[in-house]
Amino acid sequence: MPLIDKEQVGRDLEKFSEVFYHFWNFVNIQETTSIPTAAVSFDRKGRCIVLSINPEFWESLSYRKQLFVILHEGLHIALRHGVKSLALIKANRRSELKIANVAMDLCVNRIITTAFGFDRAEIDPKSEYCWVDTVFKGLQPQPSQDKYF
Repeated sequence: MPLIDKEQVGRDLEKFSEVFYHFWNFVNIQETTSIPTAAVSFDRKGRCIVLSINPEFWESLSYRKQLFVILHEGLHIALRHGVKSLALIKANRRSELKIANVAMDLCVNRIITTAFGFDRAEIDPKSEYCWVDTVFKGLQPQPSQDKYF
């Protein structure tokens, strides 16, 4: 039995945006244990070539969480994060790549919860993903005590 029912997922993704439906139809899915979760891979021009999914991770998720992961990876492509990452690699700024990836994950996760109605508490009950309050823990701005502002 395949890891993913591509037709059902495609129909459900189309409800969010046609962009995700098209992403889903052209992406190649690869099962792998070489990564802990899921990731999109890009070619030397920054184009998506494969969606890699760890089967153990995937099977541990509810269907709603699986859709979140697909939307997350699809947004990386729609927002051209492959091209942006490639620019850092070509400029030999690999040390900044991890920081850039966290920033991209913050953006993607925020979009999914605000634009597509996903509930963060349902998707990430342990707050393990990239969110402003988890990435910048302890650096949150404090409410102003100044009564004039």
